[in-house]
Amino acid sequence: MTSETDEILLGRAVAGDLDAFDLLIDRHAAWVIGWLAARVPVGVDPDDLAQEVFMVVYRNREAIRKQKSFSSYVFGVARRILLAEGRRTRRRVEAVRTLGEKAEATAARLESFELLDCEALRNAVRSLPDELGEVVHVYYSSKVTYEEAAGVLGVSRATVQSRLRRALKLLRSRLGVQLLSGGRPL
Repeated sequence: MTSETDEILLGRAVAGDLDAFDLLIDRHAAWVIGWLAARVPVGVDPDDLAQEVFMVVYRNREAIRKQKSFSSYVFGVARRILLAEGRRTRRRVEAVRTLGEKAEATAARLESFELLDCEALRNAVRSLPDELGEVVHVYYSSKVTYEEAAGVLGVSRATVQSRLRRALKLLRSRLGVQLLSGGRPL
């Protein structure tokens, strides 16, 4: 280790001395990793976040000179990166939960169709008015959300829902079975 202060090493790093920046990393990496390790969400590697911290610090090394201390600047960067990782993790968890719900709804829709004679169902869908048959095809065959179906068809979400309701009502009456929409009986 060197007896040079963080400020002197930072000055050298700003001037382009990578060895000086390496010394700063060596001096602060252990506490940054330790602090992150105590706080990271499950499944997140604190070493990866620490690397991200020091990449941000290096990119912004000239701005650090305006701070009171190098370590307080590093701590602020580590805190912001940890908060961002927490948000990313929450979004990933929510996405997985949503995908699970969509998979269950899709499975329920498919089960309802498996109970029918496929040819009879195809014929019943073909016999629907074009605007109703089109929404049934897009929503069920493409396995999309109401919003996605609305975008494909160039109509509103409410229009997709009302056309699906009308189509399913007609199909129920023609086929004499309970059909599902989005995993819920209509």
